[in-house]
Parts: sequence; structure tokens; C-alpha cells
Amino acid sequence: MTETFDPLAAADPDLVAGAIKQRVRNIIRSYNHAADLLAEPIQNAVDEVDEAFREDHSNRGSIVVGIDCSTNKISVRDNGRGITSENVRKLLAPDVTQKAELFRNGRSRGHKGVGLTFLAYGFNFFEIESRTAGEHYRVRVENARQWVEDSSQTVAPRAVIDDLADEEGSLRQPGTVITIQVGGQTEPRDLYRAFPSWDYAETVLEAQSAIGVYPRKAKVEPAGFDARLEYKDRDGVLTVRQLSSSYRFPHTGLVKQVKVIDVGAYLASNPNTEPPVKDRGKYQAAYRFYGTDKLVELLKGRAERVQGDLLTNDADVEEVLRKHTVTAYALAGYAAAYKATLATNWHVPKNRTLVAPSIRVATDSMISSWRRDLSLSHRGFDVERIWLTVHLERVEPDLGRKDWPPQIIELINVLENPLAEDIANQAKPFLIPTTRSGKSIDYDEPIDKAAERRKHPFPFSLPSEMGAIKYVTAPTEEQDVVAIFNELRGMGILKHFEPIFFSGSSYAYDSYLQYDENEVPDFVIERFPVDHAQLNKRTRNGVAEFKFEASELLPDIVREIKDWEHIRWLVCWEANVGTHEQGGQTMHVLELEPGDGMYSGATHAATLESGGKRSVSVIALKTFLERLSAVG
Repeated sequence: MTETFDPLAAADPDLVAGAIKQRVRNIIRSYNHAADLLAEPIQNAVDEVDEAFREDHSNRGSIVVGIDCSTNKISVRDNGRGITSENVRKLLAPDVTQKAELFRNGRSRGHKGVGLTFLAYGFNFFEIESRTAGEHYRVRVENARQWVEDSSQTVAPRAVIDDLADEEGSLRQPGTVITIQVGGQTEPRDLYRAFPSWDYAETVLEAQSAIGVYPRKAKVEPAGFDARLEYKDRDGVLTVRQLSSSYRFPHTGLVKQVKVIDVGAYLASNPNTEPPVKDRGKYQAAYRFYGTDKLVELLKGRAERVQGDLLTNDADVEEVLRKHTVTAYALAGYAAAYKATLATNWHVPKNRTLVAPSIRVATDSMISSWRRDLSLSHRGFDVERIWLTVHLERVEPDLGRKDWPPQIIELINVLENPLAEDIANQAKPFLIPTTRSGKSIDYDEPIDKAAERRKHPFPFSLPSEMGAIKYVTAPTEEQDVVAIFNELRGMGILKHFEPIFFSGSSYAYDSYLQYDENEVPDFVIERFPVDHAQLNKRTRNGVAEFKFEASELLPDIVREIKDWEHIRWLVCWEANVGTHEQGGQTMHVLELEPGDGMYSGATHAATLESGGKRSVSVIALKTFLERLSAVG
């Protein structure tokens, strides 16, 4: 006699409940960016307004994002079709979705059912209000994050559903609004720290959510929609902004003075020709878009070099490229200076990865928070100036937004070097040459540059017994720092720093100095007292680097042009007190107190987290002269 039975029937119910909790915990931890808190509900909202538009073309989509830093709540409201209460009861369980068929047809951005799980169980307050043609209700889930973190199985999530009358709630027409509150157990914990201003929030929404629609080549194009940000700061002051429903590429939204060229369009219009003189060396950045056919051509023979397990030849690579309609965008800019321009004009703190050179992935017209620093895989050219974005159709991360399927990771590995090399080579004739610090070289006529500089006289005068500084204008670049340092040496003020050599750009380091404590002027030692007893033969000699700002040393360390262990002194104009991050390296600059340090005249100290306890002594000439100029 043959009998069938359920092999899981005898499973311990607590074990099953524990497995569900572990699954939910894994989903939550797979989201690793504060922007995901907004990206997930926005993705669902855009899908909803798309479907509503397809059913009724008179229904123009509308999405409103609320960020309230005074209550730590975010909300996303759409005017889609609404969600039935029957479906909501199902969708709050992990891995439940009704979008699989839509996703296969290119009509949905998500399909795994993990996004709503992240929102509902990643926070202790989660609320959905929805209105359809036939019902109006509100569902509130409470204590869900406490349940996730509770190992004793004594806390349970609680869901309450209320039917709402027409005049209740915030919805008067069909649609859905999701509200979430962050707190001590959640990530982020504080909305103001994650989104410190309305303009930063605006940039995040256009650069890391489905509101900033990434252009795609698929047959099914998304419907148009209007988007609005309602931002309240910690004091409850409201700012309302209309948002652009197009993705912010790194050349988007810059001031008119920044010259950027679409090198792809230029080459298409001027094939096999050298750029004329009027276009050579005139641009701060150059970008281009790559279609699937171009990528197939660009990647020929590349799979063998990467030596992956899944994509081993040209045919494998082409199959994935065409299956997912892969396209790409690449931009080459002038290194740190271009990133700073982006940060300024996008109102983003300069250490934010949002504007950092990297490779990123978009799928189904929505950018992901996933990114990878190009300098981890590139050597031999200036990777700090390359931005890449690869777009694919109908591909989802393995879980949440943290990573991609192995085949896609291999495709990215095959893609990034050829894309970076191609844009670097194509852009080179057009870009303004740069100094080693990454700043663009000024091509103004000397007389014009001198006239402009004379408008800004040198900002310090010293007491008469120290002498008069002859440098006429305020410093603006690295060579000014070298000149002022040497003038101060000639005046006897910094004569205790004796040069062994100064170098041009062909040598890795700028100079090598010798410190003589017996030559320190009395007025310098008075203002910069130190204990010379700790000096020895080794610490009296060393490499000195010159920069306009102290933080400009960090890109050289990241690109391995300079070795932190070799540098003893950093001479600059501005100290940049604080923490600076780039390419996985973190540098701290702090001001020295009287009596600290080893060298009289050093104003600050810089440390590198990967450099251990070793610090570099900083002579910030602006601070140095301020102290010398101070009365008394």
C-alpha cells in the first residue's frame, strides 16, 4: 500500500515562526541605504499611477512625498487605483506579490514581495490608507520592528484595520498613502540626519528613487506623472517643491558656467574627425550614452579577460545584453573639482556618495542605491573622474536592494573597465587639462588673470619687526602656497624648514625638507610652542607636500600616487578641519593646541584611519599668518 503525507506536518510551530522571523530579518538587513525608506513606497506608487493611466488615459499620475523631520514620519501618496483590503491582508506577509506577471511584461519595477515587508516590519509604526472604487480603509501595523528584534518570541506584531467614511482620512479620490515613522530601533533613526534639508531630499528623490525616471529602451514606457515634495524641518517649517520626473545624471543641473559636452552626439555628427581647436580642452566633463548594439561591440573579447564562471565568451555576454536590453551612461569629469561642483549645485554635502565617481545600476527605469567604487577595480588611469550607470530591463536584486544575481555581477565586472576606458579616451581631447590636485588649469590670458587677482589683495600684514610680505594677491591655488612658503622662508620666518629639494610634476613628491630647531625665530616659538626634546635624526627630515587645501591630499592617497607613510609635512593655505572621505579612505584634520606637535609653525595635524597612529604635521599658512598677525 502506497501513502503520501506532508513531510513538514510535524514541524514545531515555534520553529516555523522562527524561520519566518529570520526571513523577515534578512529582508530588512538587505536594505542598506536611508534612501530605500523612500524608494520602496515610491516604486509602488509609480507602478500604481502607471496602471491607473493605462486603464484611463485622462488620469494624470500624481505622487506626493512628505518628509516631516519634526515627527520623524515620511509619507508617500499616489492617485492610483488603490489596493483592496483583501489584497493588503495578503501582501503584508513576506514574499507575497501580485506583480510577477506585470514584471514579466515590463509593466512593474518590483515583483518579489520584499519591499512591503521591509516597510511593514522594519519600523514600529507603519500605516496604509487606501481608497478604491468600492472601499476606503486604514491599516496600521505596530510593534513590528520590536517583534523582529525580540529573540524570546514574546512580542508579536499587531495589525488593525478600520473602515473609513468618505470624509475621514486624507484621501478623497482613489489612491493610497503609506506613512512610516522611524525611531531608535530603525535605520535611519532620525530623518533630519538622513535628509538634513529640503534641497538634499529633492536630489535624493530625483537621483535614487523611481520619481527620477531613468530613460529606458523597453517597449512599455511608463506613463507621465507629477511629483511633489513636502518637507518639514525640525521646527516644523514647511517647504513645498515640484520634482522633476527625470533622472539626475551627473551632468544634470549644473550652472551655466560649467561646460559639459555630449561626446557621443558629437562623434555621431563628426565621425572620424579630430575636434576643432574651439572644442579642444574647453570642457569640464564629457558624457555619452551606449545602446545595446554599441555595448556588444565594445565588449568583444572582454569576457575571457575577466575569467568569470557564468559569462565565459562573447556569445554569453551578448545573450545577457540583449535579454535585458542593457544600455549604459558614462561621464568623465575633472576629478575632485567636478565632484565638488556637483555637490555645490545639487546641494549635497561633499562627502556624500551621491555625487561620488562610481559604477551604479538601474533597472526598469529606476536607479538602485547599489554602487561600487571604481577605484577598487581600476589602476593605471584617473578613475576618480569616471561616473558609470548600467541600465537593465527586468532584473531584480537578489534581496532588497543590496546586491544583484551572480550573472549580473559578472556582466558588471565585464562592463566597467571597457566603459571607463572608452569614455576616458573619447573625452580626453575635449577636457580641460588638470593639475595633480584635480583642479582645472586656468587658461585666462595672463594680463586678465592678473587684473582679476588684483581685486583680492593679500589678506595679512605682519608686525613691522617681522617684515612685509611682498606677495600681492590672495592665494587661490597650490603654486601660490609654494611661493608664499618660500617667501616666508626668505624673510626668516620659516627659515627652520630647510629645503633639500623642490620637485616638478615628474616626481611623485613635492619636496624634501630638513627641520632645524635652532633656527626657529623667537616670535614663532612664542606663538607655536613645542617640545623639541622629542625630535630625533629621523623626525628632523622628511617629505613635504604642498596643496591649496589640506583635503586635496586625500585623492592622491586613494589613487596611490602618494604614500601616507612617506609624508611628514603638509603645507597648505586652508586647513579644512574635520573629516574627509573618499574611495574608502578617511582623513581627519584637527587644530593643534599650544604645546602640541613636534614642529614650531605647524598649526594642525592630519591622520588617516588606515594609516594607524601616524600623523602628518600640517602648516596651514592662513592659520599661521593669522596667529603671527594677532596683536599681543
